[in-house]
Amino acid sequence: MKLNVTLTPLAACLVAGLTLIPTASAQQPATRHYTTKFEVSITKRANVLLPPYQVLGELAMDVASDGSFSCQITPLIDPNSADAPPSVLLMGGKFVADGPTSLPCSGQISGRLIGITIDMGDDYKIFGTGVLPTDFTKLAPGAITTPFGGTAATSIPGEGGDWFTVCVTVTITNPVTGSVIAQTRVCVSVTATLN
Repeated sequence: MKLNVTLTPLAACLVAGLTLIPTASAQQPATRHYTTKFEVSITKRANVLLPPYQVLGELAMDVASDGSFSCQITPLIDPNSADAPPSVLLMGGKFVADGPTSLPCSGQISGRLIGITIDMGDDYKIFGTGVLPTDFTKLAPGAITTPFGGTAATSIPGEGGDWFTVCVTVTITNPVTGSVIAQTRVCVSVTATLN
């Protein structure tokens, strides 16, 4: 028995379109991976006897197509040193030796708005909200080279501060003429040694 099927031009287009949908969606990655240098400073504490503190490290984000993301903050790696900081937590300008070596985080991006939650452990969290320079769906995965940030609060009422990516402008000038040869903006860790 032979079956002959005749399709109208509209039906043929619909069938062809439906067969292409799974192929097109399969080509898009489920998540996009981004990295940047990151700092959050909690400068206002609920108890005036508690010192301000900072979380400083490399932020690695895996952003899903719906804008949700999971992330991890790990110690900054200095290319000029084999030693990584002992933790991502700073108090009094020094890394806390027995502080966390990584912190899990998660959040949501909607257009240019971002919300991030950092889990510090023991039911203590840092919540950040901010504005991105561009919609992340328009950025290629990889290192983020533009700064962004916002305000921060914690799970303890009355505590707050701010957060941002650590970015600098690198300018190369001609030492004779003083004219700018090249200029770029990068998010990197900067180490200065005073002699």
